[in-house]
Amino acid sequence: MTNTERNKRLAREWYALIGSARYDEARAYVSDDFEFYPMIDERLEGVDAFIRLESSHMDPQPGFHFELLNVIDEGDYVAVHFIHEGDLPDAVNTFLGLKAEKKHSHHDVMTWLQFNEEGKICKKWAKYNMFYVLRELGVPEIVALDEKMRAAQPQ
Repeated sequence: MTNTERNKRLAREWYALIGSARYDEARAYVSDDFEFYPMIDERLEGVDAFIRLESSHMDPQPGFHFELLNVIDEGDYVAVHFIHEGDLPDAVNTFLGLKAEKKHSHHDVMTWLQFNEEGKICKKWAKYNMFYVLRELGVPEIVALDEKMRAAQPQ
């Protein structure tokens, strides 16, 4: 098995663990010097920072799931495109501390993983549209802003 085949397999396994909220098991897949870039100018160091952020987005939707659509490799890098889908429980009306008037979210995510020689994930970049997620969950301020932006678009 080549390193690229190994890396794709490990990426699929890692996302299966993250996608089922098995964060402690997922820790074994990352290096001690792991870095996470959730936004272009933001860097979080260590797997604990990554899990805190990821779990804050996913755990409010128990039973959420991932559907991997594409896993593409190039050298030490693996690109992963997946769908995240989940529902807030009936008794919950907030998401990330914001009022949520809807329960369901369904959105896609693109990530880029870098593997080291030992087959550990040492860097992760994630690209998703949090504005869309918040709009989908019916956060009133975001819905109102989206309506203003749509109204301002040329017809």
